[in-house]
Amino acid sequence: MTEPDEVLQQAGLYDGSVQIEGAAPSLTDTPYESGTVLLSVPHILVARDLLASGVADGFVARGWKVVTISPTEESRKLLASEFASSPMVHECIRPDLGAAARLHMKLMDMEFSALGTLSKYMALVRAPDVTHTLLRLMFPIRRGPTSRRSRVIGLLERLLQRRADRIYAQLFAEHNPDLVLVPSPGFRHEDQTLLRAANGLQVPTLAVVSSWDNLTGRGAMKVQPQEFCVWNAPMVSHALRYHRVDPSRVHITGAAQFDTYARTADMYSRAEVEEQLGVAPGRVIITYLTAAGFHDAERHDLTAFIDAMRQRTVLFQHNAILVIRVHPHENARLYHQFVDGHSVILDPNLPNEIVSHVEPQAGPRSPAMARELWKASLLSAADVVFASCATTALIESCIFDRPSFLITPVNRPGVDAAMQSLAREQLAYTHQIEAQEIGAISRPRDIDALMAGMAYALDHPEHLREERSRLVERMCYRIDGQASARILNVALRCAKRV
Repeated sequence: MTEPDEVLQQAGLYDGSVQIEGAAPSLTDTPYESGTVLLSVPHILVARDLLASGVADGFVARGWKVVTISPTEESRKLLASEFASSPMVHECIRPDLGAAARLHMKLMDMEFSALGTLSKYMALVRAPDVTHTLLRLMFPIRRGPTSRRSRVIGLLERLLQRRADRIYAQLFAEHNPDLVLVPSPGFRHEDQTLLRAANGLQVPTLAVVSSWDNLTGRGAMKVQPQEFCVWNAPMVSHALRYHRVDPSRVHITGAAQFDTYARTADMYSRAEVEEQLGVAPGRVIITYLTAAGFHDAERHDLTAFIDAMRQRTVLFQHNAILVIRVHPHENARLYHQFVDGHSVILDPNLPNEIVSHVEPQAGPRSPAMARELWKASLLSAADVVFASCATTALIESCIFDRPSFLITPVNRPGVDAAMQSLAREQLAYTHQIEAQEIGAISRPRDIDALMAGMAYALDHPEHLREERSRLVERMCYRIDGQASARILNVALRCAKRV
């Protein structure tokens, strides 16, 4: 048995029905005719996953027409600009009713999944007493395949779907798609309406699940695609356990967004990263990965860490500098309060901006690809990485064998008992349990322990190296640059025209 087979067998899932894509697929002699694929691209991270990774280029290389669907004209123009060299068609479509859709999306953001998630914990921190009570009343947590749905959400969904069906009927008539490909399996508003419309018109649908937490931390699926591509074997277990998805519909392919990381020759050197950061050669680089929503707990973490850095010699003896890497969905201005230009700086190449450095020898590429190469290079150059939320970037830091730390919300002062309970549930019951069992990412109990752990890691970078390697194998299947090709194989088989 392969490693994913063994994981599924241990979970009681293995019956030979799970689709584990080959390590190095060959697409040179595909029997598939050309066709049209609709790609839902609701935000820039999806552009990274589906367009910059090579999935879209694979379709184009085989003569397919690729049509991207963006929720706003601004995002459509961004895609047209970033991928101008690729012959894709970019459409803007708003299958909503303005304020009604915004209310629907806000309620969806508030809705608890069966497990509780860190993003919901972040929301509670802003107004713990009132918000926690309201959410508990509206969306009680249940440890089952679905969470209780508000009647308001159900009514809004039916209202919005009627309009969406009309809009998508026109779009489908114009492009006659053979496949609809979405990044979320029915969680996001845009993907829900598109999947329902495609199912109604009997167009095959495939979800390339964007991240390791999407099947445990995004609530109940409102509508399911016909097939799924996932990163790893644990996600197959999540699909069955929490959403009752038949494992034969799930394909283990690895993460397309990590294909870039297999091309190490294209990455920036340590010296080039130091030049971009304005850091003197030899200084220790500590990279902090921000959350997707700035909150009081994160302010507490950063303030306490920076104060400890300035007041104690444990890291000063290493001449350390803290680089704050801002999440693509967050505003960098919120972090200016921490910057002093000497011991604390912001990553100058922000996630939503084009990397300013001259491109490596590999030649021209999209700005999205350049951003991914820069992020990979920054993580590779870091001596230590830490975060205050269980961000996917911590897995990426393990790909580059960087000592990694997570400050858990349970250990923060001033966090009330209800939120501590929710945080423990999230850390012990969701997708993160896989990472915790391996032990690759250290979870210090407080700032003092974090400082001591970092000092030890700087002197002993080999500590937990084996665990980091095991985490990458478990979470990412393979980092071989072939995940996009494996996804493309699945997509071609799913398409109606063969």
